[in-house]
Amino acid sequence: MNVPTTMRALQQTSSRGPRDLRVVTDAPVPVPGPGEVLIRVVGGGINFADISMSYGTFLNGPTPPYLAGFEAAGQVVALGEGVTWPGIGAPVVGVGSGAFAEYAVLPAASAIRVPEGWSPQDALGLVVNWPTALAALKPLGRLAAGETVWIQAAAGATGRAAVTMAKRYGATVIATASTSKHEVVRALGADHVLDSRSADLAVEVLNLTGGLGADLVLESSGGGTFKTSLASARRVTGRVVVLGLAGGEATLTNWQLVYEHQVHVIGLNIGVLIRAAPEIFGSIMGELTALIGAGVVTPTHPTPYDLADGAKALTDLENRATLGKLALVP
Repeated sequence: MNVPTTMRALQQTSSRGPRDLRVVTDAPVPVPGPGEVLIRVVGGGINFADISMSYGTFLNGPTPPYLAGFEAAGQVVALGEGVTWPGIGAPVVGVGSGAFAEYAVLPAASAIRVPEGWSPQDALGLVVNWPTALAALKPLGRLAAGETVWIQAAAGATGRAAVTMAKRYGATVIATASTSKHEVVRALGADHVLDSRSADLAVEVLNLTGGLGADLVLESSGGGTFKTSLASARRVTGRVVVLGLAGGEATLTNWQLVYEHQVHVIGLNIGVLIRAAPEIFGSIMGELTALIGAGVVTPTHPTPYDLADGAKALTDLENRATLGKLALVP
């Protein structure tokens, strides 16, 4: 396949947030190294981690200026040394730097072939949001049938995936989202949908669980909501899986764990899980493959934004003005 030498891409020019994302038209097309593939990008998945990187708060994140984005779907157009799969022309989705561009390099070993009948854009989320949600629910959250789980940001890409799978596993789902998104979350099967802006969320969750608290809390809001999550989890056996901090940092002391919040607090970073526990990640991806076959995991149908509107897309996500998965289309 003919591959140009330069391309359009979205560059983060400072650490002042999405407002300093700029389209460049002469970025060099990357060359795949050993064990890598080059794809022609048809969609770059937008995630909260992109926002953290744009402010320079993502641990070990890139230093500006850099080509933004790390989740991409597209067609393989070149193979690095030693790569025999996926072949030229294969539709894949994966994680690699500089995904908000016309071309991007992905590690061949972690690139996933797009499921049969799906478009590459529909597969966005399969390597970030769905694995994160499943890791939080099962291997880390140990969710069992009949238990109650509180899922925050339930209208977002990871939250929607979590609601869908939690119902599959026989859980009672308490979900939170802004009121304008409640019908969308109910349509996913959530048993109870609460206003994410309510000042009495802990009381509401306790009331819905007979005063016991949720068996599992998927904590992604951060900030003041973190304390609410701890207060809403069942004493002694309750688990709080922290998978995001969109609302800012929060603290927890050993004194609080002994005398105030006797719960299990578990941190989740999907990138660290992949590197530190590849066997767990392998089982997660195997389960996702089965769920795709069963029709539980379905095409994402992300909301598309033009590459030139990248700053708006990330700002919309930051301001919670979106539903589900977002994609930048180069």
